[in-house]
Amino acid sequence: MLGTRRFHVAARRLNVHAIHQQFTSPPDIQYRQSVVKARTDCTEMLNKFDKSSYLLAHYIPEPARDTWMAIRCFLLEVNKISDSNTRANSQFRANVGVGLLDVKFKFWEELLQKVFLGGYQKPLGEPVATLLRDGINKELNLDMNMFQQILTSRLHYLKNTSKLGFKNMDEVCSYGEGIYSQSNYLTQRLLLSPNISPSAVELLEQAPFLETNLTEVAAHLGQATGVATMLIGLKYYATTQNHIPLPLDLMAKHDLSQEQLLRLFNGYLEGTDLARASEQLSNVVFDVATCANDHILTARQKFDQLKQDIGQVLDVEQAHNEFLQSRAQNWTKKVPDVLYVPFMSSIPTQLYLSKLEKYNFDINNGNLQSKDWKLAWKSYSNYSRRSI
Repeated sequence: MLGTRRFHVAARRLNVHAIHQQFTSPPDIQYRQSVVKARTDCTEMLNKFDKSSYLLAHYIPEPARDTWMAIRCFLLEVNKISDSNTRANSQFRANVGVGLLDVKFKFWEELLQKVFLGGYQKPLGEPVATLLRDGINKELNLDMNMFQQILTSRLHYLKNTSKLGFKNMDEVCSYGEGIYSQSNYLTQRLLLSPNISPSAVELLEQAPFLETNLTEVAAHLGQATGVATMLIGLKYYATTQNHIPLPLDLMAKHDLSQEQLLRLFNGYLEGTDLARASEQLSNVVFDVATCANDHILTARQKFDQLKQDIGQVLDVEQAHNEFLQSRAQNWTKKVPDVLYVPFMSSIPTQLYLSKLEKYNFDINNGNLQSKDWKLAWKSYSNYSRRSI
């Protein structure tokens, strides 16, 4: 289901800042030191666990870069949470009455409250939270509800879907919407802060319908990313958590069971059984990858239309909006950086899908795990051409 969230540019100038008036200003030396340390920690986290975001961070305007890195690290932290059925977890539940899973999500929910609600001045002691609060202090646009939606989607997955499995591709895409589309919306709001790009804000104020187009592109790309991420993690889930996240209806379509896949990924199939299961798996992966690619194609089509719409708006505004016209002369291909850059998060997904096709959708092909040197070139090429 596509996201329908709007940015509401005109109201955004007041947005969340009204509830943050109690934050101290200007920050003292200790506060600045905590921000520097948090920046270092988040940079190292991305460099180690999310190389793509580490590279793409260079396209984020410097005033918003710390906050954007915090958003990406928040995703990493949330996706690391798992529902392990260990003896320690069982003992913890018996003693406390709740599982470790609930405690971990409660930790992030309470931390977000401290980040977004004014009056809490103590050091947060957590890199992601520190950079998010610093972004709020700098009057950058952030939406607590979007962070909470990511937590809710992940918790629902761990408590329900991870045990029962995705029924169909619609459920996979819905999960992608709840996690990765929300991340795209957060980036869009962040970069549309008035102190980042007043000209882009002016453009959307003059043509509010463009916001819907932006949201739809972000929604499709987020769902594509969610689908691709599920494929990327397939082998890991099978070998470490005894879980197959592939849609049950597609597995049934190709006469493939979860037991067969668990045996395949853990090396228990041989000969004709291995060959047959591998072919069936490739067919399932093809269907899943096709869904992700369809979302990218739809996003690309909508973005092409968006570029045309922006051009038409500029033509209309040419006679009486000198500010917009003067700034538009510096926009690459007539598209502001802050409107395009959020869509660059889909580039790693596109590269992975292309590589998957190259190796005939063999999810076990070792070449799929190799570092993709094309990301640096592809990101610069797409950025320069304003293409998805």
